[in-house]
Amino acid sequence: PQFFDEESLAWSPDGRSIACFSGEVTTDGNSRFRLVEFNLRHPAEQIIGSEQWTPRGLVWPAPGNVLIVTAVSANGLRQLWMVRHDTGEVSRLTNDLSNYGHVSATSDGKSLITVQSESALTIWAATSNDNLRFNQVSPTPLASLRSSVAWTPDGKIIYTDSGGGFWNIWRMDADGANPQRLTSSPVDKDEPS
Repeated sequence: PQFFDEESLAWSPDGRSIACFSGEVTTDGNSRFRLVEFNLRHPAEQIIGSEQWTPRGLVWPAPGNVLIVTAVSANGLRQLWMVRHDTGEVSRLTNDLSNYGHVSATSDGKSLITVQSESALTIWAATSNDNLRFNQVSPTPLASLRSSVAWTPDGKIIYTDSGGGFWNIWRMDADGANPQRLTSSPVDKDEPS
C-alpha cells in the first residue's frame, strides 16, 4: 500500500494479528482504504473483504469473528459497520443522520461504545436588507454536513446537498419554496457560485 490510516488500528482478541486500513490514492484523487490483517507469524497483508473505505475507527472484539468499523458512508456521514472476518461481508449497524466517532468494545465483545454526534444544517437568509434578522429558508435540515450556498441573479438560492449518495446542486426560491435538484450524475458537485 501507499500508506496506512493512523487512526484505525486493532489487535485481534488472541493478540496474534493486527487489523488496519491500507490506502492508495484513486484515479479521482481521493484516498480509499482496504481493511487488512497482518498476522504476526506470517506478516503478509491479507485483505478482509472487497469494500473500499474512508475509515474513522476500528475495533476487533472477542471472539474475533467480526470487526467493527467507523467509516464515512455514501452520504458523507460516519456510520458503524460490521465486517465478518472470514468472508469480508459487510453489514451496516447504524443508518441515521448522526456521525459516530471511534468505537471500542468490552473484553468479552458483548458491548460496544462510541460517541454519537448530531448536526442539523439549515439555510438561513437575511431579508429586506436587514442583516440583523435572519430567517430559516430551508424547511427541513439538509442531509449533507458539507453544504454550500449562493444567490442567483434572479434572487433564488442554489445550494449543495447529498441526494442519491452524491452531493448535488439544488435550487429553491428565496423563501425556501420549490426545491429542485439540478444535477444528478454520480460525481460530487460542490461550491456553486
